[in-house]
Amino acid sequence: MVKSGDRKPGSPDEDVTQDGTGISFEMTPPEDSIDPDYLQDVIAEFYDVSRSSAEVIAECIEEGYFEGYGYDKITRNVKEESIELDRDEIHTIVWTELGGVQTRRNIADAHEQATEREFVTGVEWSVPGDERGCSPVCEATAEEIDARGGSVSAPELQEILRANAEKYEDGTPERMDDWIPHKECRCTIIKALE
Repeated sequence: MVKSGDRKPGSPDEDVTQDGTGISFEMTPPEDSIDPDYLQDVIAEFYDVSRSSAEVIAECIEEGYFEGYGYDKITRNVKEESIELDRDEIHTIVWTELGGVQTRRNIADAHEQATEREFVTGVEWSVPGDERGCSPVCEATAEEIDARGGSVSAPELQEILRANAEKYEDGTPERMDDWIPHKECRCTIIKALE
């Protein structure tokens, strides 16, 4: 479980609960949630890091994901491994890649529930409602989904995100197969229910 000292208030590390009480509950992610070899390849390809650094970062992300660590704790764990990157570079990689892992897991969960239960009808793209806002990529995506009635299928969402990632300067359309529309994305998938 993430400890409150490992995150800043309002950060993506903040505990989220189904009932909105702020009380955390333990959840063990499926073992197949992260492919460490694939994650290493992605980190080595899309960031200016050596293969050995990519391996360390991927291992720390995988450990942190399964242990429930926040971005800051995972970043500290990577830094403790003597990676020759500054903290901000490490944090960007951790945040971006862990966010992609979490979004892929949410998409898989929504798909599974839509298959097993008829009340999951699609997905929504939830943007943070705080003063920090979000990327134009995600703002435009949320607006388009709202214009389409508030929810879409996962493939439609991915295509909307990809199109907006191509349109805006901070977008990463080349990363949309991994559900990463831009670096340090703070948005998330919400299942649309009947």
